[in-house]
Amino acid sequence: MRYDSKILVIEITLLFCSMLFIPLAAYLDTAIFKNRLSEVSLTELSQSTIVLTTAILLYKKAIISSTLKGTLFLASTLLTMMFIREADYYLDFVYHGFWKVPVFIVFSIGVYTVIKRKLPIITPLKQAIHTKAFGYMMCGLFITLVFSRLFGTGTIWRTMLPYDDATYIKNIIQESLELLGYCITFLGALILHLPPDKSDDNSTHKSTDKKTGNHPSL
Repeated sequence: MRYDSKILVIEITLLFCSMLFIPLAAYLDTAIFKNRLSEVSLTELSQSTIVLTTAILLYKKAIISSTLKGTLFLASTLLTMMFIREADYYLDFVYHGFWKVPVFIVFSIGVYTVIKRKLPIITPLKQAIHTKAFGYMMCGLFITLVFSRLFGTGTIWRTMLPYDDATYIKNIIQESLELLGYCITFLGALILHLPPDKSDDNSTHKSTDKKTGNHPSL
């Protein structure tokens, strides 16, 4: 599936803006707001906002999709669980670790819905693998869930910096990488809602006409 050149420009622009915003947010949090990237920092709030928006986009697409419904619904469930995990600071006011309760509820609802409606998963997943949106979302999730944890490991930074400085730098690196991953995942979800290039449909009709021997009227 190809996309209009204007959409490609939008795609590149969003990526570029993400690359600019992430270091800007880290600078504002550390130099201006001096919040040391706490739970109420611009970086953390941006993470929560983007992951929730991504979950909503995936859910809306799951509703209208005829082929990827099950896969997109589970993806939306996963992002919703990640949003709740990001809000653990506020949920801990109930009691420490309370975030696990709503996460379990969302997970149960998601799995129950897929099973009850008998939504296919494997076949739609095979189709999604070949899309650009899937590539963006997988890349974003791996950055957030894997790379940010590995590169943000305190052991790495304590070999270069004193303990207190290493912990601070490690938090900045990890949270910024998480935000980058969320931005890329959001871009993938957004692409799902973009219309394909009409020329792609025209070329498909032309190839069909050639095979059937039909020719467009002049």
